[in-house]
Amino acid sequence: MNTEKIAAQALKQAAERLTPDFRQDALSAGWPADIVFQMTVEENDGNLYLAYPNSIADKVQNLEYGNFEQAPNPVIRRFIRSHTDGLDDIFESAFEDVASELGAFN
Repeated sequence: MNTEKIAAQALKQAAERLTPDFRQDALSAGWPADIVFQMTVEENDGNLYLAYPNSIADKVQNLEYGNFEQAPNPVIRRFIRSHTDGLDDIFESAFEDVASELGAFN
C-alpha cells in the first residue's frame, strides 16, 4: 500500500469536504453567490488552498481586503483561521476512508 498516494487522496477528500463549508461562510458573510460558487478548496503538492479563476481575482481581493468603496470582509482569513484546528480531524477522517477503501483495515 502506497501511503503517499493514500495521503494525497485523503487531502483531496478533505478539500472536497471543506469547499461547501467555505462557500456557506462566504454566503453568510454577504459575498455575492456568483463569486462564491466559483471558489473551491483545492489540494496541490500536499497543501490546501482556496482557488478561483483569475477573472474574479480583483473582486475577491476587494471583498477580502476592502477598497475605497467597501470595507474589508475577511471571509478567507477567518475561514483559514477557524478551520486550522479542525483540519486534523477532517484529514484523519478522509485518510481513514481512503485507507479503508484500499483494504488497509481488513
